[in-house]
Amino acid sequence: MTREIDAVIAGIAKNPGKGPEVRAEREQAPRAQDRNTVPTRSDTVSLTEAGTRVKELQDRVAAVPVVNAQRVQEIKQALASGTHAIDPARIADKLVRFESVRGSKP
Repeated sequence: MTREIDAVIAGIAKNPGKGPEVRAEREQAPRAQDRNTVPTRSDTVSLTEAGTRVKELQDRVAAVPVVNAQRVQEIKQALASGTHAIDPARIADKLVRFESVRGSKP
């Protein structure tokens, strides 16, 4: 074995990466898949009842539209007809609450 290693080292020194000894050594080396062969087994995953419930809730939330299309249509119609009332005090209160929740400083 040491002679083979010495020959490989000598081959590398003379022709880095190109010597016949290097190629022979690469061909003789066991492949990673041969060395690491493990008997096949199947793995299983089971979710707890809480995990299953969380997944169901995530799916339900994902199915809910982000925008209430009916409400948007009502507001569009009210704006077009001129019947939509704008309450500046209500808008100001909501802005203040939003900023306080967000953590902004005045």
